[in-house]
Amino acid sequence: MKRLLPLILLLSVLPRAAAGDVPPERLRARESFALDGFGIFVHWGLYAAWGKGEWYLNQSRMPLADYEAKAAEFNPTAFDAKAWAKLFAGAGARYVTITSRHHDGFSMFDTAQTDYDIVDATPFGRDPLAELAKACADEGLALGFYYSLLDWRRPDYPRSASGGYDSYFAFMTNQVSELLTGYGPVHCIWLDGEWDHGRRSGFDWRLGDLYGLVHRLQPACLVGNNSHENLLDGEDFQIWEINYPGDHAGHMNDRQTIATNVPLECCWSTTDDAWGYNPDDAFEKMTYPEIVRRLVRTHAKGANLLLNVGPAPDGTIPPTVLERLAAVGRWIDEYGHTVFGTVPSPYAVMATVATESADGRTVWLHSMPDSANANYGMYMTAYHTVVRATDVMTGKPLAFTQKPSGDKSMLQMTLHIPDGVPDYLVRLDVEPLQAPGDPAIEIVGIEPGSTNAEVCAFLRGTGGQTWGSVSAEVSTSSDLSDAVFVNNLSSIGGPGGIPCTIPGLAPATTYWVRLILKAGNKPAVYSEPVSFTTKSALPAPVLASVTPGADGSFEVVVANASPDCWYTLFTNPVVSGAYRAAAASSKPAAAGPFPFSVEGGGDALFAKVLASSAPFAAGDAEPAE
Repeated sequence: MKRLLPLILLLSVLPRAAAGDVPPERLRARESFALDGFGIFVHWGLYAAWGKGEWYLNQSRMPLADYEAKAAEFNPTAFDAKAWAKLFAGAGARYVTITSRHHDGFSMFDTAQTDYDIVDATPFGRDPLAELAKACADEGLALGFYYSLLDWRRPDYPRSASGGYDSYFAFMTNQVSELLTGYGPVHCIWLDGEWDHGRRSGFDWRLGDLYGLVHRLQPACLVGNNSHENLLDGEDFQIWEINYPGDHAGHMNDRQTIATNVPLECCWSTTDDAWGYNPDDAFEKMTYPEIVRRLVRTHAKGANLLLNVGPAPDGTIPPTVLERLAAVGRWIDEYGHTVFGTVPSPYAVMATVATESADGRTVWLHSMPDSANANYGMYMTAYHTVVRATDVMTGKPLAFTQKPSGDKSMLQMTLHIPDGVPDYLVRLDVEPLQAPGDPAIEIVGIEPGSTNAEVCAFLRGTGGQTWGSVSAEVSTSSDLSDAVFVNNLSSIGGPGGIPCTIPGLAPATTYWVRLILKAGNKPAVYSEPVSFTTKSALPAPVLASVTPGADGSFEVVVANASPDCWYTLFTNPVVSGAYRAAAASSKPAAAGPFPFSVEGGGDALFAKVLASSAPFAAGDAEPAE
C-alpha cells in the first residue's frame, strides 16, 4: 500500500541560473563584506579558565576528565555583551566573529546536541552568544560564528583519514543548524580544522553538503574555511591566517594563491603567542601603531583585517587591549576614509603602500617607517598625472616632482615624518595618465535581467596589451552622482570582447553604467556611461492547491500564474536529500489560475513549487538559492 506522507510546500521565485552561479543574496553579502574592512575576532571558551591559550588541552596532554572538570569553575559573571559590542563598534569594526566551539569541543552556546556547553556544564548557565547577537544588532555590528571541524574530545570524531564520519557529521550539521536558526541573521560561518585531515589525505569532510546547509538556512550567510588551501566551490571569502594575501611567512599558507573572485580576510591577534587568553601575555607584538599598520596594509592588499581578542575567564577584555582598541577607533574616526571603501593602488616603495578611491581620482600614500624620519625620500613610479600632494594631518601642500624616465613617469618627494605617527598620510589628487595608443573601452551591448545585467564591452588599443580587472560604476542618475562602485566583475587580457555581469540590481529600474578597466601598472580607463532598464521580477506564485495522488502523481494549481514563467514541482523523499524536478516544467498560455499535472513525484516528504524564467527538465537538481 502506498504511503501518503505529509507534504510541506515552500514557495520561491528563482530566475533560472547556470550551474555554479552565485545567487544575488550571496553576491550582495560578499560585496558588503568586502566593504566592511575591519572585524573583531573573539577566541573565548573553556580554555580561558586555564589561561594557557586555546590549544592547551592538546599541548598539555592532560587527562580529558581533568580538563572537563574545569567547567565547574568557569563562571564569567563579568561578561557584558553590551559593553563588548560598544567597545568593538567604537574601535571602528563593522563585524564580529566569535568562537562558538573550538577544537576542545566545548560549546559556547545553548545546544541540544551535548551537555558539554556553557549553559549546562558551568555555573554561569547563560548563553553568551544569544546575548552578544542582540547587543551586536543594537550597535549595527554583523555577527558571525567560528566553528571547529576538529574535535579533540568526542569519541565519534574520526581520528584518522579512514575513520567513520557519519555520527560526527550529523552532530556538526545539527549544531550549525542551531547557530543559523536561533541567533538571527548570521554574517558568516568561519570554519577551522580541515587541515587535521588535509586534502591530500583522501578524507571527505562533505564540505559541499555543509556549505549547502549554510546557504539553504541563510542564503546571505557567507562561508569561510581556514583550510590553508585554495578555495572550494561554496566558499565565499578567502582567509589568510597571520599573513597578508600572497605572503607565505611561516609556511602556513604555502598552498594558497590569492583568490580573485571573492573577498579576502587576514586575521591577526592582539595576543603574543596564542589566540586565547593568557594572563602572562605582555601584548608586545600588536601595539596600537602596529594594529593601524596591519589595517592599512591589509586594505592595500585588497583584504579585510580580522583582529583577535582573547577575553579573560571572567568575561572581561584585558585592559591593554581596551586601550588599544579605543586608540584604533580614534584613528579610524580621523583617517578611516583613506582605507575603508578604497581599492589597492600600485604606488609602493620601501615602507610606503597606497590605497585609491574607487573612482581612481584620489590616491593615499601611507608611509610607515619604523621610526621618525626627518628626511624620508620617495622615488616611485607614478600611474597618474599628479595634480597636487597634501599632508593629510596638517592640510598643507607638499612639494613634488613628476618626470618621465624611459617608458615610465616617476614621482619624487621628501617627507618629514614626526615621531609617534603610525601612518603618515599623503593625499594625491590625480588625473589619468593617458599616452597615445593607450586602450579605450566601449560598451557594445547590455542584456538586462531582473536582478543583473550581462554587459559586453570592447577594448580598443595597443595589440597585446594585458589588463587586469573590470569594475563598474552603477547609478540611477545619468550624471552618476550617486554611483555605487562594483569591484572585480571580470578579468581580461588583451583587446577584444569583455563579458561581465553586474549583480544585485532592482527589477524594472533604469540604471546608468560606466565600466572601468584597471591594471597594476596602467592608469584606469573609463567607458562612456550607457543606460539600460532591468526587467520586471517574476511574480511570486500563489499556490491554490496541491493534491498528491495514490500513484505518486500530483495535481498542482497556481492561482496567479504568469505566461512569462515556467512552473516546476521539486520533490525530496528524505529530510536531508536533494530536491529534484519531478517532471518537466509547465508554462501557462495566459495569466490567471493554472492547473498542471505532475507524474513521478514518488514518496515525496517535501515539495516546493518554483517559478523560473527558463524551464527545467525532469530530474534536474534544485538550483542554488
